[in-house]
Amino acid sequence: MFELEKLKGKPIVLFGAGNEGVCAADFLKRNKLIPVCFCDNYKQGEKAGLPIKTLDETIRSFPDAQFIVTAIGYMNEIVRELKEFGVNETKIVMDFKVHLIKQTYLSYYEINIVDHCNISCMGCSHFSPIAEERVSSLETVQNDLHRMSELTAGNVDEIHILGGEPLLHPDLEDILITAREVFPHTVISIISNGVRLLQQEERFWNVCRNNQITVEVTKYPINLDYGDIMKTIENKDIAFKFHSYTGKATKTLYKMPLDIEGSQDIELSFSSCTLANRWIALMDGKMYTCQIAPNIHHFNKKFGTNMNLDNEDYIDIYKVESIDEILSFLSTPKPFCKYCKTTEVINALPWQPSRKEMNEWT
Repeated sequence: MFELEKLKGKPIVLFGAGNEGVCAADFLKRNKLIPVCFCDNYKQGEKAGLPIKTLDETIRSFPDAQFIVTAIGYMNEIVRELKEFGVNETKIVMDFKVHLIKQTYLSYYEINIVDHCNISCMGCSHFSPIAEERVSSLETVQNDLHRMSELTAGNVDEIHILGGEPLLHPDLEDILITAREVFPHTVISIISNGVRLLQQEERFWNVCRNNQITVEVTKYPINLDYGDIMKTIENKDIAFKFHSYTGKATKTLYKMPLDIEGSQDIELSFSSCTLANRWIALMDGKMYTCQIAPNIHHFNKKFGTNMNLDNEDYIDIYKVESIDEILSFLSTPKPFCKYCKTTEVINALPWQPSRKEMNEWT
C-alpha cells in the first residue's frame, strides 16, 4: 500500500471517476488529504463532490499534480497515456490499492437477476454463455433490496441491475419500482446489451421514466442500430448512456484466467485483483466481493470441475447486524481467490462470440 506521507502538500488527482475512485477519495479525505479532481476522459460533471476533468484539462489546471491510478485493471493503458502527455513516472502512483481499504459506506453494488443471456460473449465473467436459463424470483430480489436499504439506510451511490441480460426477467419493472422506493437517492441503472430494448412495452418505459432509471447499453460489434436505440430512449426522456469501463464505445473483452487446481496464493491473488471490493455482487441474499465467485457453478457444471465456494466466500445479508460487517468482509481475501490468476489479466481483447470452450476462461 502506498505511503500517504508522500502525498502531503501536493495537488492530488484521481485517475478514474468510477467507484474505485470514489472509495479512494473517501479514504484520502479521512486522512486529511483532499484531492483536487478526478481525471477521466470519458465522464463528465462531478463525483463525490469533486469535478471530473479530462487529462488535458487536468494537466493545464494542475501541472504539478500527483496522479493516483485507482483503476488498476487498466494500469498499463493509463500510465502510457500519462507519459504521452508528459507526466513524469515519479508523479504517478501505481500501488494505491484501494480495494484493500475497508470502505466507510457501500458506494456500489450490482444485483444479478438473470443468469442467461441472448447474446454470447467469449470469456464472460458471469459465465452466461454456458449458464442454464434461470432468473431470481421477484420476491427474493425485492426482499434483498429492502434488506440492503435497511442495512445502508439507503446510502448507496450506485446500483447496477444486470445479468445475463436483465431484460429477460419477466418482473423487471416491479424490481425497478422497488429499487427506487427503497433507494430514493441512488443512481440506479439497467445494464443491457440492447437487443430487446426497442421491443419493450410502454410500461417498461414509463417505469424507467417515472423512477429515474438510467438505461446503460453495452455496444457490441453486432448488427444492431445503437444510434436508433439511443435516440429512441432519449426521446422518451429517459437517461441513457453507453456502458463502458474503458471509455471505448465498442465492447472489448477482459480475461482473468482461472486456475482450476486452486494453487494461487490467496493473499497475493486478492491484493492484485482488479475486481475484488470493486464489482461487488449481490445474488439471492448473499454478497460477494466479485462477480466470478457466485457464478462459478456454471463453469463447474459445464466442464466437470470442482472450484467450490467456501462459506467464507460470501456473507449472508440476513445474518449480519450492520453494514459494517459487510464492509469488513468485502475488503479481505477469500478462499476462492486461490482459483484466480489475478496477475495474468488481459484487457481490451477483440470481442468475439463464445465457443463455449474451457480455454476461454483458463
